[in-house]
Amino acid sequence: MPMMLPSRTPTRAPSANGRGVERNYEGPKVRTRSIDVARGITFNGSNSDRVAMARRGQAAQRPPPVEDDCAEYSDRFLPGYEKSQLLGRGACAVVWLAMPSGSTTPVAIKQVAKGTTGKKRSDTEAARKEILFGTYFFDAGGEPKVSPKQNPGIAHIAKLLDYVETKRDIWLVMEYGGTSLTKMAYEIKGEFHRGERLYKVVHLPLYESMKQDPRVLKAVLRQLLSALCLFSEHRVVHSDIKPDNILIDEDDRGHTRARFIDLGSAFSFDSPGSLSVATPEYMPHEGLEVCAVGRNLGGARMTHGGRAAGGGPPATGKSVDSLQRQSQPWSFDMWSLGSILLELALGTPLWLSYKCRVASDQRNNAAGLGLFAVPGRDPEKILGRQADAICHRGLAAVLRGAPGVPLEGGGEFNGLDLLERMMAWDPMERISPHEALAHPWLQG
Repeated sequence: MPMMLPSRTPTRAPSANGRGVERNYEGPKVRTRSIDVARGITFNGSNSDRVAMARRGQAAQRPPPVEDDCAEYSDRFLPGYEKSQLLGRGACAVVWLAMPSGSTTPVAIKQVAKGTTGKKRSDTEAARKEILFGTYFFDAGGEPKVSPKQNPGIAHIAKLLDYVETKRDIWLVMEYGGTSLTKMAYEIKGEFHRGERLYKVVHLPLYESMKQDPRVLKAVLRQLLSALCLFSEHRVVHSDIKPDNILIDEDDRGHTRARFIDLGSAFSFDSPGSLSVATPEYMPHEGLEVCAVGRNLGGARMTHGGRAAGGGPPATGKSVDSLQRQSQPWSFDMWSLGSILLELALGTPLWLSYKCRVASDQRNNAAGLGLFAVPGRDPEKILGRQADAICHRGLAAVLRGAPGVPLEGGGEFNGLDLLERMMAWDPMERISPHEALAHPWLQG
């Protein structure tokens, strides 16, 4: 059944004023519109299983087979499309590569199974939310509803081409192409070192090229920031920005194109309703506080791979409405994108809760856990690790000697300066995407 979309009401949003930042420069004015789409939609948390990390290009060379545990999905398919192969799966959904009848352009089709279990209900609501926001930005067939010339960020949001809801499933037909940043950046291998289990993080060619030539990383960041400009202008918060939700395409000349996927956790900044429990290691502390309160009150629980996260002491935190009162439309997503930049500078995944080291880093003390990794993925403990890194130690100290992409050097307004602005502890002081695009480091 088609969803009715609300009209967009132009509003003025407060611009980032850089309070508390001594080194400042003029950023562009921030244009905002409003979309009131989140009311009435409750989503108590879901997160796709983290797909197995593979070498770059393996997905195309050796597609995963349709395994027995996908049997509940494989007895039916969306009419008008020919199923080709399984691209991935989560707890209550699968993604297929398919070909539309009469076309040679492949598409990705997400099949979300409806049901009465809590996980299936939450995944169903997430799919409906993805449809709601997808149809806000794109017409049928993926035609943008905004001018690509005036809004270049629309090219960096994966297109929703079509959707159908049936008695048993919700089907989302998406633009196909690209590999997740996770799979493009690194591979993780278990090994034993001096009788101890250790995980080796192997940097793959795209990551190595970013380390050798930061302009490769800057090009990707500029594209993603242009998409955040569009989100913030329409007062939409993606709220689950992480490497798994960024697709990277490379053409024959080595040019990269980055796109955000999965709007199933998105919400309207002006009417957030309930905050979806996304991926905690990339969530800002203000979001973690909301999730911790909800969990301790018997509400949403943080899940990963279909398992609820462990408990923790009661939190004295914020309500979801505080996000609107104490932050800007871009604050949540800017922290998350900053977390990805931090991860690429560190060289190891933020979430890896096992002892690990970068394969090329031979220092004696190089092994350790992911920066924000904690047992059970407890939001309050993750928040504590965030506070230690950002407020107590400082990002300059955290990154000193790290084997990832170098951010220091190049003058006062270097990559570290941009990262500090993206991950400012006060949400009101976080740099806007428009201002970030004008940052001198991204101009070089």
